[in-house]
Parts: sequence; structure tokens; C-alpha cells
Amino acid sequence: MTDPKRATGRTTGLMLQALGEAVENPGKEVEFIDHHEQNHGQLQLYKTKIELLAKTLNLDVSVAICYFTDIKWKLLVKSNWVSPYAQRTPAEEKWNEIYGYYPAKRCDAERWEYFQQGFEAAQK
Repeated sequence: MTDPKRATGRTTGLMLQALGEAVENPGKEVEFIDHHEQNHGQLQLYKTKIELLAKTLNLDVSVAICYFTDIKWKLLVKSNWVSPYAQRTPAEEKWNEIYGYYPAKRCDAERWEYFQQGFEAAQK
């Protein structure tokens, strides 16, 4: 028996909702949660789809899969929009140049801390 609600656009709507919340709250990491269980393969697909939606809508966002344990992960969406009156640090700009996205503080916390320390030491 098939689910009559399959292929109705619920997942796409949830992706747009996550993008909307991220855009409303620049810098905040928003977790994307689908309406059914997600495995790692699905998260990879959803990450790609959210990135394509953002590109289509001309939104500057970062989408990252954060691993918490070997079997537990989350998909986070973050708007990279920064007020024209605010500036990113040189370390953040270098991170973006290397990795292609601005650091997601929750996902990249430890890596970001070491990166920032190394960057600042190299600038001296």
C-alpha cells in the first residue's frame, strides 16, 4: 500500500522553511529535519538539494552535515549574509577561501578554534 501523501512536496517545503529561517536569522545555524527518518545518504542528497534551491534563489548560505557520533548526524543551514556595515575577520575570509564556506561555529568549533589560532600566529 502506498502513502497517499508521498511526492506531495513536503520535503521541499521543509527545505524552503529551513532556508527561510536561516535567512531571517543570519549567522544562526538552523537544523533541517525531514518528516521521516533520515540516513546519511539522504542527508547528502538533501544537502545538495538545499544548496541548489539556495543558488536558484540567489541566497548566500552554507549547508553542512555535522557528525556527532558514528551514527548520529545533523544537517545545518546557515545564512552567510552579513550587514554591509559589519566586516568578517581575515581568518573567516581565509577559511571561506580554503573550504568554500564560512565556518559553522557548531559543526566546526574545534577545527575553527585551531584554524583561528594558527591564522593569527601566522599573521604575527
